[in-house]
Amino acid sequence: MFGLRECVVVVVAETAVVVVAVVVVAVVVVVVVVLVVVARFITLMQQKQTDVKPEALENCRSY
Repeated sequence: MFGLRECVVVVVAETAVVVVAVVVVAVVVVVVVVLVVVARFITLMQQKQTDVKPEALENCRSY
């Protein structure tokens, strides 16, 4: 009976370790996705700003 109880404790401990590992991986994935989306948004905003500047320069040159 004592051996069975030790086995259950070991299985529960291993399951807890796996669950914690999965949660950590999920959090890391979410953080990476958020960072990628934010970086992409920033680069898009910068591209829009740089796209506007050459047009403004061309308008100035045309005068």
